[in-house]
Amino acid sequence: MPGFSNTPRVRLARTKCLTALAVALIGGVAPSLGTANAAGHRCTDATTAATRLSPVAARSAVRCLINEQRADHGLPALRSSGRLARSAQSWINKLVVTDAFDHGNIAARVLAAGVKFAYAGEDLATGQATPSQVVSVWMASPDHCRNILSPEFTEFGTGVSPHPILGWATGPSTWAADFARPLGHRARSHNWRPANGCPY
Repeated sequence: MPGFSNTPRVRLARTKCLTALAVALIGGVAPSLGTANAAGHRCTDATTAATRLSPVAARSAVRCLINEQRADHGLPALRSSGRLARSAQSWINKLVVTDAFDHGNIAARVLAAGVKFAYAGEDLATGQATPSQVVSVWMASPDHCRNILSPEFTEFGTGVSPHPILGWATGPSTWAADFARPLGHRARSHNWRPANGCPY
């Protein structure tokens, strides 16, 4: 049985995918979309099991699918961030090794990755086999969906492991998406209607 968690937003909002977390503190390039595949996605490897993909290909598929969701809801694409990808991947690696399933201190992790942020958030999941499955699960969860469709975020990075978090999932793969708007950057949209309509 898969699990999922979404990140607090600092402003703290939690959603088990694990609770979605988003945080707000005061004071890359979007993936290309190819032609639609058999499942209707324009993203390469969307329906391929993570156990059969390289980590780079799995992360790229999740990035593409998240930006596909944003495009489908009239929102600008999020830029890919290597720093946020390193934050997400290092956290996923730790969770799989320790069999823990939580967000820890997302604010400290994103800051440690070198991202001084106005807003940050994270979606976590374990037990979903493919990029398409995990993004679908996140979109069906109110808080995870709100992270994906938030107009506050401008960039994100993804992490993936082919292994589940034992005790939380029996199927393969663990996933993370870390979102942020760096301090001093303006939101590229003020359209909250898609996020307020979550879940989908």
